[in-house]
Amino acid sequence: MIYFSNNNLKDILILLVFTIISFILFVLVGQIFSYLLLDNYFPGVDVQDLLFVEQLKLFRINQPLNTIGLFLAPALVYKYFYKKELLFSKNTISIKSLFLVSALSVIILPIISVFANLNQLISLDFLGEVGISIINNADKLLAMVNKYATADTVAILMLNIFIFAILPAVAEEFFFRGIIQNLLIKSTGNTISSIVLTSAIFSLAHLNIKTIIPIFLLGIVLGFIYNYYKNIWVAVAFHFTNNSIMIFSLYAFTPTNI
Repeated sequence: MIYFSNNNLKDILILLVFTIISFILFVLVGQIFSYLLLDNYFPGVDVQDLLFVEQLKLFRINQPLNTIGLFLAPALVYKYFYKKELLFSKNTISIKSLFLVSALSVIILPIISVFANLNQLISLDFLGEVGISIINNADKLLAMVNKYATADTVAILMLNIFIFAILPAVAEEFFFRGIIQNLLIKSTGNTISSIVLTSAIFSLAHLNIKTIIPIFLLGIVLGFIYNYYKNIWVAVAFHFTNNSIMIFSLYAFTPTNI
């Protein structure tokens, strides 16, 4: 069992408030930029009514801002303005260690792929129309991500590496391992339970039932890596490598007609 004191609950509530406010602000900024930079976009328009090129531009404007607003900004504000004693990194790290964890990300990929394939077999038919809707939305989300992450030039590939690999690796690791996992371990004194709970939150935050198992398992690995090295950049390196493999695979093996 995990127990929280009143002070622990206060810390969690404050993090939640920071996150909600930050996300709303960055969504508004994204809407403003989208309106100014896209000819046929205005708040409230059905994205499906836009040409694919316009949808792509809209995604490239808003996705980085959403990632910053939901994960990176609240993590930094929480750390530097509320919990200054919290440390993202307690130990220094060597280049060798960064290469080792990056290599580990590649080595375990076949295992993660097995669970990813098993995840595809999940059925929610017992929930009736609701279950079918959840699965259909998950399929659409995966298709959309694959479509937006596909590149036909090296320049777009580098942009995708930033949007899908560099920024999420930094933002999500600062938020989930740097803030949530540290906060849970400090609050409960139970490292393993804290890593598991953080990984569960991490997987649920991706909002896709079709990827929930592999992302949960990756969260477990990230949690233990971070706990072992006590340095946030090791987790970032692992996360970045994992995401980059997906982007390079799409670039290498997916035909494009954009």
